[in-house]
Amino acid sequence: MTAKWVLSIALASLVGMAVAAVVVNNATSRDFDRLRIEREVDNVTTAALLYFAREGSLDGFSGMLGLRRGAGLGEASSRGGLPPGVVLLDAEGNIVTGMPPLAGGVPPAGMAFNTLSPVMLDDGTLIGQVALIASGPPLDPRDQIYLDNTARALMIGAFGAAAVAVAVGAVLARVFLRPLRALNTAIHAVERGDLKQHIDVRGSDELADVIRAFNRMSAELARVNALRRQMTADIAHDLRTPLTVIRGYLEAMTDGALTPSPERLAAIRGEVTILHHLIEDLRTLSLADAGELRLERQPIQPAALLADVREAFALQAEARGVTWKSTQRRTCRR
Repeated sequence: MTAKWVLSIALASLVGMAVAAVVVNNATSRDFDRLRIEREVDNVTTAALLYFAREGSLDGFSGMLGLRRGAGLGEASSRGGLPPGVVLLDAEGNIVTGMPPLAGGVPPAGMAFNTLSPVMLDDGTLIGQVALIASGPPLDPRDQIYLDNTARALMIGAFGAAAVAVAVGAVLARVFLRPLRALNTAIHAVERGDLKQHIDVRGSDELADVIRAFNRMSAELARVNALRRQMTADIAHDLRTPLTVIRGYLEAMTDGALTPSPERLAAIRGEVTILHHLIEDLRTLSLADAGELRLERQPIQPAALLADVREAFALQAEARGVTWKSTQRRTCRR
């Protein structure tokens, strides 16, 4: 059970971490692409402004000025060509540079640009636009290394988190499944016949309810077993008494100590009748336990019933000095 619990936690952790890693990696790549494109657009815009400030127009702008990260306009250095996928348009929308020369610099019909960033002077005059073709410029090798390292770190973090989850799950499984192991041990003890089983339980969850139900069942089984033993002892005692009387009469008559007489034979017959009633009572109890007891109603004479009861307890009443008296009303029904 513990292994299954830990395996479930491991699978859930791996799936969750994998989903989280994919989501984070996609979000990181998307944001990184956005920042990279914004950086390229800003560089081209700055280079175009520098060129326009020096030449007064964008005519002849075929290269761009590479800017060091954090550098100002006056610290630009020359670098040839625009990054692939980046296009510089003039104010009329004609292509200045960034792709093979076209007739008149007019973009082909149907060509659409993903991103358009205006190139404006300080006074708000529009002198051109920076556009992106398809998905923009390709990744710089350093950028690709950064993304690869990020993905690798996410993967390592996911597996590390899953390993920690498995370790914590194993510890928690031992704690949470401790009552279940105790219940399993108690059930095996009941199977071996040790019915007096009690499990300490705290809490109010479903497992605690099951253990409380087991404790009640175990206590009831122990009580029923004790009653069964007591009933067996009582039955043995009730059977032993008439058998002892019968045996005593028979041994005495066999040895010649007593001679058979109608009174003594009647006494033996009475003990046999008692044994017969006890056996019938046992049969009735067995039928009742099996749920097969059927009650058959028969009319009786109340006077005869009282007489039988009086006769059954006559000796005990006489020994204790009790006088029996029974009366019957004429209106007594059967």
